[in-house]
Order: sequence, then C-alpha cells, then structure tokens
Amino acid sequence: MIRNDARFHLVCLIAEYSNPRANAFEALFQHSNKQRSSDRSEMQEINEFFGRELRPFTRVGSNIAVSLDTTRGVDHWLSEFRDRLISYVIKDWRPR
Repeated sequence: MIRNDARFHLVCLIAEYSNPRANAFEALFQHSNKQRSSDRSEMQEINEFFGRELRPFTRVGSNIAVSLDTTRGVDHWLSEFRDRLISYVIKDWRPR
C-alpha cells in the first residue's frame, strides 16, 4: 500500500505560506518507482527532492532538507520542516 500522508500534509503546510509554491511542489514531486510502505520512506523522498531542488539556490537550505528527521513520525517531521526549512522553500526556491 502506498501512503501519501506526508505529501498531503506538506502541501497543506506550504499552502499556508504560498499557494504557488504548494502547487509547484504538487506538480514537480514524483515518487520514485520503488515500492513505498511507510510514511517514513515518503518523507525521505521529499527530503531528497528538496535537497536537489534547493541546491542551485541555497546550499544551506539544501543541506537542511536532506537532514530533516524522518524517524519520529509525520507530525515531528512537519514541525521540523516548518521551523527549519519553510523559509528557504518560500524565499529561495524557484521551481523549474
């Protein structure tokens, strides 16, 4: 079973700050072909996505993205995303 809880809640979080950025994430983020069986693997994919996407604009933001903790559940991950990364996504990310 593929779960999309992390993705759904992250889109909601980004939309609180910027609807265009939330829409861009929805349009650009593609799950890998590997089978996902947990929210944790989805959170890791999203971390990798923002690590790649932010790299041309901010290395600090990119490094934060790949280091977000995925071991403590979606709520903790979203809290870290809001506290540590959202400003880079809103301010620096220029979706291609």
